[in-house]
Amino acid sequence: MLMYDHLTPQQINQYLAAIDAFCPDPKVGSVLGVKGTKMTGANLLDKALVVTVRGVIGNNSAKIIQGRDSIGSEYVYTTHGDGVYKDGSLVQHNNIAYTGGYGSVWLKGIYNGQFMDSVNGRGISRKGSGSARGLIVTLLRMAETAPENIAVSIKQAAKEWISANMTSGNYYEGLSLADITIVKKLMNDGKINPRGALIKNQVFAGMDRVVHLREG
Repeated sequence: MLMYDHLTPQQINQYLAAIDAFCPDPKVGSVLGVKGTKMTGANLLDKALVVTVRGVIGNNSAKIIQGRDSIGSEYVYTTHGDGVYKDGSLVQHNNIAYTGGYGSVWLKGIYNGQFMDSVNGRGISRKGSGSARGLIVTLLRMAETAPENIAVSIKQAAKEWISANMTSGNYYEGLSLADITIVKKLMNDGKINPRGALIKNQVFAGMDRVVHLREG
């Protein structure tokens, strides 16, 4: 979309044809290794976004509708297998607890600015994957336009996580100028106090995990 004005109609059509070839239906895998496999969770949402944007760029309403209609099931709680459970659990790939990976929008998996290994699935083997900085910054962007009470809650939690973060010597390294500005604005705002340590017991029965947080 950023390059649209710099591409010829022929180039745009070629790129759209590639998307149609490799992602004709967001609900079904179409490449080697997952061909014919039903897509769920974050994988489905990613593919639906690709198809929807392809529809926007190609001025194709059918593709936009296809992308939109494919994700309805992801907004319904599940009781088995992949999906989001009412207790806050998120499972992907049949039986893997993935709140810190595919399900990073569920915030109970963050502790001291990091995702807990117990809900990070295969991500624990990837360098730097434990940091929740990307999600925290995204939440701060959302807080810029959120209702005041929600914005304050997000900012207090983010300030707690950033202040307690133990994974990055320079928290701003690698961030865009816009994100640096948002984070520094929060950290320099004396009216926003860190949330404080969360004291809570949360059972995620859907993925066989428990988070128990006590003082100290």
